[in-house]
Amino acid sequence: MALALYHPELGYYSAGRQPMGVQADYVTSPEVSSLFGYAVARHVLDVWRAAGQPDGWRIIELGPGSGALARDILDTIGAEAGAGAAIRYTLIESSEELRAQQKLALRAHAGCIDWLPAVDALDGVRGHALSNEFFDALPFHRVTMQGGELREIYVGIDDDGNLSDVVGTPSTQLLIDYFKELDVFPGEANLAEVNLAAAETMRLLASKLASGGITTLDYGYEASELYAPWRRQGTLLCFYQQAHSDRPYERIGRQDMTAHVDFTSLAAAAAPHGFVSEPLTTQMEFLTGLGIDDWLQGSELPLEESMARRRAVQTLLDPAGLGRIRVLRSAKNQPLS
Repeated sequence: MALALYHPELGYYSAGRQPMGVQADYVTSPEVSSLFGYAVARHVLDVWRAAGQPDGWRIIELGPGSGALARDILDTIGAEAGAGAAIRYTLIESSEELRAQQKLALRAHAGCIDWLPAVDALDGVRGHALSNEFFDALPFHRVTMQGGELREIYVGIDDDGNLSDVVGTPSTQLLIDYFKELDVFPGEANLAEVNLAAAETMRLLASKLASGGITTLDYGYEASELYAPWRRQGTLLCFYQQAHSDRPYERIGRQDMTAHVDFTSLAAAAAPHGFVSEPLTTQMEFLTGLGIDDWLQGSELPLEESMARRRAVQTLLDPAGLGRIRVLRSAKNQPLS
């Protein structure tokens, strides 16, 4: 998965593709409408105010994609008295291709942004870390239960020379420890995914923030639901031209791959570094609480724009679509809002 998505020349995110958007392989909330970024900016400003409106406050976005979310947040912050001068924006991006796209999208805000290649380049930051559909794209392990024992699914080659699944002994004790700490294991013969990189990234991020907040939006569940006995096939999905499948050995390097996030482990990874997490909410609840409906008001809006906004909000709040994305909010040394 790491090679298929992130190989510097042939990887899905590195080969000059535009994976996000209505004409691409999948759509994320920032591409649906700027209303998403404007609403998230309200949350960002609430957290900054709760911290006492300090200077030198930093917004850190992990996996900023096209740069659309950063652009819309910065547009909103720039119109807020005092906030524009006090807040800087850092984008954590390892892909040179995506970084070039982001610089183009953010050229109007060049004076208040910077880029870092990884979370470990941060140090002692006061601020607010954001991510939207970032953790679900980190490379994960695939596992199954056989005879009551955890087994790992590797990539092998079948008799016809095609890539195929091969079941073997876990590559690391960390996989077994992961489920022991959760006190839950997948059901017998069930498939499941374990994202050790997600928990480690959250742990590292939390250690780099001296104070502030972390807001994570992603597809996922609490561990008890993610690894429930009835979830037989796991959550692996591949995306290509707005269609999805569970076939990772097709179109390698030309399709996206994801798996749902274990929010129990993300919250647990941040806790030792002083972060207290609120109960999970959905994107529908999160955006509604931020007043996204406010942008539907106003009789002065042209009818076409008013209808476009209404359709965008319906898409962002759809409980069967983007509205079911989960939102984890955590704070350290301050109220979250």
